Amino acid sequence: MDIKKFKDFIIENKYIELAQKHGSFGQYVKKLEQMFINDDEKIERFRQIVGKYLDDSSVDAHVNILNSINTLEEIDQRLLVKELKREFKLTEDLQSQEIDTQQEVESDISEIKDMRLSGKFGFNSFLKVITALNLPNIEADYENCPPDFSIIYSLLNLDKSRLINIMKRFKSLEFATNLIENTNSGRIGLYFGIKFNKQFSLEYGLIIDDKRTVCGDFKLGRNQLRNILNIQSKALGNFKELMANCDLNRMKILMRVKYDLDTFSPGYFHRKSNPSIVGDILTVGYYGVGKWDKGRIDNDDYQRMKSEFNDWILNQKWKKNVTYNVKPGKFWVYFKIKVK
Repeated sequence: MDIKKFKDFIIENKYIELAQKHGSFGQYVKKLEQMFINDDEKIERFRQIVGKYLDDSSVDAHVNILNSINTLEEIDQRLLVKELKREFKLTEDLQSQEIDTQQEVESDISEIKDMRLSGKFGFNSFLKVITALNLPNIEADYENCPPDFSIIYSLLNLDKSRLINIMKRFKSLEFATNLIENTNSGRIGLYFGIKFNKQFSLEYGLIIDDKRTVCGDFKLGRNQLRNILNIQSKALGNFKELMANCDLNRMKILMRVKYDLDTFSPGYFHRKSNPSIVGDILTVGYYGVGKWDKGRIDNDDYQRMKSEFNDWILNQKWKKNVTYNVKPGKFWVYFKIKVK
């Protein structure tokens, strides 16, 4: 943002005095962090707000945020300070009444729209909710994994009242809690997973009547994935096992393969499995395709499918990055693509 566009900022000098008094905006925000460090709820909310202005990797518990704050545009620094003061009812240093300019009003409207979307620190609370529910066998939901997700976890048919009582402990999940309280549906669930739209993000939210509602998401790069894998949470057991050796660049190739699979067909089939990605391999199966005799597929049909699959791969942009395998079994034919 261009600070000159905010020349009508009524309390210009007050912000300058605050920065001068504490050395910089970054040092002021750092002092607030130290003030809240022993209050789990406040420090979580503090980092959630700061995370809206910074990359999530800059607001981890063990990372100094001072330099990151000081590199922000000056107007973003002021909006961050203003939001922190409003959230935690801090009145020192800015005693005069704040009169919003039109630009500030528009910014606040944008902030309100984004408040429903919690970031990384909201996900920490989300995991605590799942842990408190004490659910057994939290495993990847390959059958219902959407086309734009590489992996998803669906926790269905949860006790509505119990879920509300647990979620009310966390202010960062207030939007989600209100949604559950205001729905008449008794079919409530939670989900989280890795979504791909040119880049990866971790998304989490509610399932109400089989429809997903996003409650939070954040960019998922190599550093963010490593941080998640270091979280000690029972809810992430299966996720950590499957993602321990994940290379996001290789998974990006498989997501492109997953998108393109809609253009391939081995011929008439009765049923198709949802494509699943495990490690470096994508698998999709077709039931009832080809001719079968006493549980064995006709060899000519088998060779035809292998040849057609090979020709299809050769027409894709990612052809040089993969190998493939076609394997029949129990009236299914499985097509597997592995990143080299």
